Amino acid sequence: MMKRSLMAAGLLMALTAGGVAHDVKGGTAGAGHGHAHSLLEVAAAGAPRILELKVVEDAKSGFNLFLVTENFEFAPELASQQHAAGKGHGHVYVDGVKVSRLYGNAYHLEGLKPGEHRIEVVLNTNDHREYAVGGDKISAAATVVAP
Repeated sequence: MMKRSLMAAGLLMALTAGGVAHDVKGGTAGAGHGHAHSLLEVAAAGAPRILELKVVEDAKSGFNLFLVTENFEFAPELASQQHAAGKGHGHVYVDGVKVSRLYGNAYHLEGLKPGEHRIEVVLNTNDHREYAVGGDKISAAATVVAP
């Protein structure tokens, strides 16, 4: 139990240069979500960034995700509307499958099957395009082990 808790609590995302976790190029499509996400290319200077993704096992159930961003404002009231620079929401993926939208800096994730899982958060525009710098989506990921 202690080892599992330490693993979950110690899962701070190691980010690459500039705080942006560079991941796969191009859009992603979560199973059952019916569409791929195109990229919105932004200049590196002043681009939205994920400074930290922390995933901690919840004392009761599931995991709590905590996200620290820069140059990005969560704007749930603008979801599915026109793009507004630096605003939007996140998409939460588990093992490559989109499970939810993220409208703030914290999220509770439940229902993971026992074993290892890759949790990824991608920053998206109001119109659901993925923010990107140099063709790389702006995202962060962590690996957790569900009991």
